[in-house]
Amino acid sequence: MKKALFICALASLVIPTVVSATSTNSTSLADPTIIESKSHSSETIPASMEPGVVIEYDENNKMHIVHKPNLEDFYVEVEDLEQVKSNTAKNNNTLKLEDNAIVPNFENEKLFLPKPQPGMRVAYDGQGLPAFIKVNGEVYYGDNNKQMSAPAIRNQYVYGNITWYDDAIGQEKHKLGPKDCATKKGYDEPDVGTPIIVTKTDDGKTDTLTKWDVGTLPNAILDIRLEEMRDYFNVPAGYKTKNGKKISYGSFQGKYIHK
Repeated sequence: MKKALFICALASLVIPTVVSATSTNSTSLADPTIIESKSHSSETIPASMEPGVVIEYDENNKMHIVHKPNLEDFYVEVEDLEQVKSNTAKNNNTLKLEDNAIVPNFENEKLFLPKPQPGMRVAYDGQGLPAFIKVNGEVYYGDNNKQMSAPAIRNQYVYGNITWYDDAIGQEKHKLGPKDCATKKGYDEPDVGTPIIVTKTDDGKTDTLTKWDVGTLPNAILDIRLEEMRDYFNVPAGYKTKNGKKISYGSFQGKYIHK
């Protein structure tokens, strides 16, 4: 993959900040932030890990890293990371929305960090945040694990941050493929198998994916697969310098819609 294909990722954004339901007004989305490692207590799952990592707790409630993607081929080498951050922060695009479009505001949403329990599996997204929590294969909705109301936002464009994850199994024990995706738990939960039309807003590139998972999705409206992020939408997992310093964006500004 040529480096030039990845430079469009400088438009990556992290947090949607404005709620709108009209296309008559222009809407701005927030500047990106860099997710850094955070310390965590054994009383909760880690607040952050390396992008794409999956952890699991054994019968003794001990944490194990069960998957860690090799991201070297998904990073773009640059001379100056600070310049990358500066250029990205300046690209705070103004959008003209379709009629009845939505830009959800999740910036004040509290990061969901449950207590670990045997059989709990947590997959971290492209920003290093805990996006998918399951217990013995079932989506975790809380201590009683009873599913909350599961609305479905049909026939409306939802705008915001789209990131990636690299876990292997989605809902109903479905083996996830490169054209599968996940919606946000408790916000938009269409049936598994629902076609999701995804568009990268800076260049209009569009693909049809299939909903086969649901997660907490901190700072995101949709999670897609790592290969789809890079190979189809031409967005790298992050940037690195020749001496090994790295920053991870793992996201782009986009929109999706489904019936």
